[in-house]
Amino acid sequence: MPLFGRLDASLRKLTGESDGHRIAGLRFFYFDGLFASLSDNLVAGFLELFLLSYGVSNGIIGLNTSIANLCAAFSIIPGALFISKVSSRKRLVVITGGVIGRFGLLAISAVPFLAGDSATAVVCLVCLNAIRTTMNNFNNPAWTSMVADLVPPLSRARYFGKRNIAVIAASIIAAPIAGAVIKSLSGVVGLPQLGYQAIFLLSFAVGLLSTASFSSIPNQAVSEASAPRPQGFPLRALLKDRHFAGFVLSALVWNIALQISAPFFNVYLVSGLGANAAAVGFLTAVSSFTTLFGQLAFGRITDKRGDVFVLVATGLVIPLLPLSWILVDAWPQIIAINVASGLVWAGYNLANFNILLKITPDDHRPEATAIYQTVVAASAVVGPIIGGAIADSFGYKAVFGLSGALRYVGIALFVALVIGPGVFRGRNARP
Repeated sequence: MPLFGRLDASLRKLTGESDGHRIAGLRFFYFDGLFASLSDNLVAGFLELFLLSYGVSNGIIGLNTSIANLCAAFSIIPGALFISKVSSRKRLVVITGGVIGRFGLLAISAVPFLAGDSATAVVCLVCLNAIRTTMNNFNNPAWTSMVADLVPPLSRARYFGKRNIAVIAASIIAAPIAGAVIKSLSGVVGLPQLGYQAIFLLSFAVGLLSTASFSSIPNQAVSEASAPRPQGFPLRALLKDRHFAGFVLSALVWNIALQISAPFFNVYLVSGLGANAAAVGFLTAVSSFTTLFGQLAFGRITDKRGDVFVLVATGLVIPLLPLSWILVDAWPQIIAINVASGLVWAGYNLANFNILLKITPDDHRPEATAIYQTVVAASAVVGPIIGGAIADSFGYKAVFGLSGALRYVGIALFVALVIGPGVFRGRNARP
């Protein structure tokens, strides 16, 4: 196909690879990211509003996030250990996240038809969300180690920069579509949740395209025979690495700070600032659109200054974002915050993922990744519970203030424990 031909030529130039299987793998991984982003962003942030449509409290919204992340925390390390039991990491990823996880979207779309009352519907939504999160995190160590083998180390920044542009472009399209669908269909033919049902059904359909793309990555592009296989779990040995242990600890504090406020931004937009679902979709698109420019800008900065510089520089700005929410009194004012959010988070996420791949040892990458992701998931259990309790007792602005303050603690720990005083010495700084 002409499209494949142009993309393959671009990937050869970008990575310096000539092997046909490797190029095909990079191509299908590119399309996997595009369709996965479109699927995820059709529903991202809208499950909380789906629950809110049933009249739940902030505590229940926070509990939903915490339950999902508790399941995730207990699934990541078993997922790493399970790699040694299967012959194909790709098959493990496809069956768990690509099939079971995405059929969870289909089940969520059917909940209002199957649940007899609001309480049953809320329980079903929480449980299905937990199942989806469990499957997606169970396969994370396999996915990360497979991606590390698939994408050549010397061209990771360039390849992921290109792939992320497609991912961001898809997210720009998805959020406004979701918001418009919810606004247009909710309440039609006497079905108050019909708009939410429609976007979860559409997310399921698009997600299957992502599953098909990932499953099409040639086996020859990733050598399963030579890939490191977990034998036991060397937790103590991995945590003896001061840099890795510091990275994990800073991630714990940073992600608790994020999750204290994460479930409540859209809820506050609707219940506190008077926005509707279409406005939420528009604001999400604004953030995604500026992320596209941030990806391009920080890709060049990363090449010049290194991942460490970019992570710390953006990490010093990100805490200001929730603090800015304290000052707004109308939802259009959030536009400026989301413009800044898209720019700085693009740099942070690019740098953080590259540092994760660098700081985890090749022979124990699945286990090291599992430790990191388990800590992130555990922090996401604690954060929403704290945030929900604070929101119900003191209001949303107290949640945003605490989140911003703790984010500064997290980035300070990264500087102190992972890189020390060499943070601004450029691309040669550790890691």
